[in-house]
Amino acid sequence: MNKLIAVMTLAALMIAPAALADTPSFNYIQADIQRADYTGDQQWGWGLKGSINPVGGLFFSGNYSRVNSVANYIQGNGPGTDQLTAYRADVGYEFDFADTVALYGEAGWATAAISGNRDSGSHVEAGIRFNALSIFELRAAIGHYDRSGGFDEYSGTVLLHFLPFTAISVGYARDDYGNAGSLHTSRWQLGLRWSF
Repeated sequence: MNKLIAVMTLAALMIAPAALADTPSFNYIQADIQRADYTGDQQWGWGLKGSINPVGGLFFSGNYSRVNSVANYIQGNGPGTDQLTAYRADVGYEFDFADTVALYGEAGWATAAISGNRDSGSHVEAGIRFNALSIFELRAAIGHYDRSGGFDEYSGTVLLHFLPFTAISVGYARDDYGNAGSLHTSRWQLGLRWSF
């Protein structure tokens, strides 16, 4: 009997936070550090991103990042000290699929610069965000960039809310360059997000 009570109590503790969880917020600012990798060459970088949801499901988002010599491999130059500076601006729409689940799509313009060489193109992305518990949020997305010869991006994020409106973000992204055979880059991100 005591075991049954213990199991029921544990289940209640797990279900209660989920019931209190809200739909994911599209109003936030985030700063992060990044670890980028291409065939064994690993470099550090940093980034800023944000989103604002002014009305209904409409939102605007932006992203800025700087990463070291991984960018040289994309150009076929091997290791180097040049920095990749990339940024994008999007407009999107999110749909609250359930109390704790949001589906979204966004499209915009992306630019990257390496050693003064600049390349721009359109960007599209579709994804899902899910508040698994009141303190956890999961995100998965697939996107496509027309810049840098065109590539697909697969990404995921886990958010841990440890203070009101504040969360630790851990993310992973992989870029596959179809025009360059098996060329790909990957990035791990660790950041701090403030939602409002």
